[in-house]
Amino acid sequence: MLEVALALTIMTFALTSALPLLQQALQDGRRRTTETRLQQAQNALATYLRQTGRLPCPARAVSSGGGEPLGAEVGSGALGAAIPTNCGGMGDGLLPFRTLGLAGQASAQDGWGHWLTYRVTPRLADGNLTTNPITDFCGVRPSSALSVVDQDGISLSGGQVVAFVLLSHGENGGDNGAGAIRLDQARVPAPTASEAENSNDDATFMARPLSQNPDDPFDDLVVWQTQANAVSFFGAGTTPICR
Repeated sequence: MLEVALALTIMTFALTSALPLLQQALQDGRRRTTETRLQQAQNALATYLRQTGRLPCPARAVSSGGGEPLGAEVGSGALGAAIPTNCGGMGDGLLPFRTLGLAGQASAQDGWGHWLTYRVTPRLADGNLTTNPITDFCGVRPSSALSVVDQDGISLSGGQVVAFVLLSHGENGGDNGAGAIRLDQARVPAPTASEAENSNDDATFMARPLSQNPDDPFDDLVVWQTQANAVSFFGAGTTPICR
């Protein structure tokens, strides 16, 4: 009996010691999944832009009564085929995975199963196509645009127009996905000031290093492209097509 008790004690100690490592490995895997999906989404946005000369509008949540299929851009109608104007005044929304031709809802969610937030400068989503759609896209001069800042409020775009922002709200908030959009189009409250900037539905977003500071933790994964770089993203060469 003594030997059995000793063996159980050793097993319990080993499992207790290994649990934090297993939990960390699980979170690392979810973060890698999120980074992969963010990259795939950017690839799809770049492909869509080259094909159409515009960026898609966000999709709205399924229960918000917009009439589009889930994953189709706002204003695209029951078949998800119409081209909206000014994104119907919509701000933050879901990544329009159906419009982009991505494979299912998971492609618009992060590794924790929360919806990615997507926002576009509306003028860059207008569908005024001619025989030179990319030239037309480069020539658009939006009167207002998105802004991406660091933790000190300093712009990261170097004075260029931010075309779109795409982000995961990270692991915090447990199953709720703090800051993420729910399928009733409401937000899960973000726990900190920095993360609230990415979920308050205004046109400013914060991109800063990950932080576990208990006073202001930040685990959002934020990607964005300027108007100039959006066309050439993952394209041939490194020189932006828009100048």
